[in-house]
Amino acid sequence: MSNIIRIKIDLNKIDQSKCFRAQSGAVYLDAALIETAPTNHGDWRDKQTHMIVQDIPQAERLAGKKGAIVGNGEALEARSETQHYTPPAYVEPNQADPPSNQGSANPAMDDQDIPF
Repeated sequence: MSNIIRIKIDLNKIDQSKCFRAQSGAVYLDAALIETAPTNHGDWRDKQTHMIVQDIPQAERLAGKKGAIVGNGEALEARSETQHYTPPAYVEPNQADPPSNQGSANPAMDDQDIPF
């Protein structure tokens, strides 16, 4: 089963002091994707299945501080194994069945060899 979660992040809510730069020069943000309880607001919020929380240092977590919610996510409909394309099973031709004598729509082609 494949699951895709589409996310949206409000860049204005990110605490830039918690971002870090790698040796390569890339700037990273640590965040957590947390599944949320279903809602019945009757609007766009009902589709939101996850929230994105900016990660904070362990010392701050232990002190009871929580990271800022910087976005949300929507789990797209997952495909079950039965929804994936399954080619039809190969059926061995029955040797007792006589070949069809219907011929082609173009009788001139019946006597020509097909090169493949």
